Amino acid sequence: MATPILPRDVADRPGAVSANDAMVDLLMERAIDLLRLEAGTRDKVVVLLDDLEREIVAKLAAMDPTGPARVQYQRLRLTKLLAQIDASIKATYRLNDTLLAQEIREVVDIEATWTASAINSSVQADFADIGITRGLLTTLISDVLIQGAPTKEWWGRQAAGLSDKFADEMRRGVAIGENNGALVKRARGVMDLARSSAERLVRSSVQTAANAARESTYEQNTDLISALQWSATLDTRTSIWCITRDGHTYDVKTHEPQDDGPPWLDGPGALHWGCRSTSVPVLKSWRDLGIDENEVPETTRASMDGQVAVGLTFEQWLRKQTVARQDDVLGQGKADLWRSGKITFRDLLDQNGRPLTTEQLRAKAARK
Repeated sequence: MATPILPRDVADRPGAVSANDAMVDLLMERAIDLLRLEAGTRDKVVVLLDDLEREIVAKLAAMDPTGPARVQYQRLRLTKLLAQIDASIKATYRLNDTLLAQEIREVVDIEATWTASAINSSVQADFADIGITRGLLTTLISDVLIQGAPTKEWWGRQAAGLSDKFADEMRRGVAIGENNGALVKRARGVMDLARSSAERLVRSSVQTAANAARESTYEQNTDLISALQWSATLDTRTSIWCITRDGHTYDVKTHEPQDDGPPWLDGPGALHWGCRSTSVPVLKSWRDLGIDENEVPETTRASMDGQVAVGLTFEQWLRKQTVARQDDVLGQGKADLWRSGKITFRDLLDQNGRPLTTEQLRAKAARK
């Protein structure tokens, strides 16, 4: 079996940890890459929406519906303007859909392989099946739903909402006699809302796709995994929905609670808009796998204890890392400020970091 593709091997990490704690360590490290990937994808979407805003402003200037003329001609110009803007909005959002669909496909493909490799690194043995078939990949992509609907439908909803909002604002402005400059201001306000909505959709889509790929890998390796543990420790702004589920365990396939935890519902990453939670596999012990612990080398034996991962906040995790790793995560300048106490952990979480494309993410994984 090929060498696991991982950020770095468990053996290189400071201190002895259990397999499940090592898995949490790897997932937290991976979360940074996903945050950067989100930022890169959002930047691409925002560029398209910025272009749309410039096009809208140009059309407003060319077809000024407030120009001196009879009301009938103003209405005709406004009707023609709204039809043109509606067509431009639909075209832009089709591009957004195509862009995000490609990103989702890449995330699912990469994350499924990465997850299996992470399990192998955590147990220090090549047990987990790596990779997914084309058929399963296609199924996973189609199953990436945000609040019960695919991303393509959400883009359609956002496009329709933007067209309606723009039309309402233009009609309202013309009705009260505003000049073209005031209409442009209204248009820019509508586009600001559109950008915020698009960014939330990108964020939720990337997280949901990553979680879908991971959980598919977990389902393929139930012989190694006894449960899924909800982990909501990656963000200090965690919602009450995720706080109440953090640390609870669920069945790998049915997602039924295995303790007194709340129901799984849509699961980590998809429970609500902007959800940053994830699921961590509770790996079985050596004896659960039918292996006599005494037969396992001493260097490996302690890593497979079958216990859930200990609670660990993102900041606690980062403080355990080497200075070099902290610099790699935050950038040396931010890391120096954080270590010296000049900026807070909340400040660090507010930083999206440098944009990381899917291609860069794949290249980074391949180098390790």
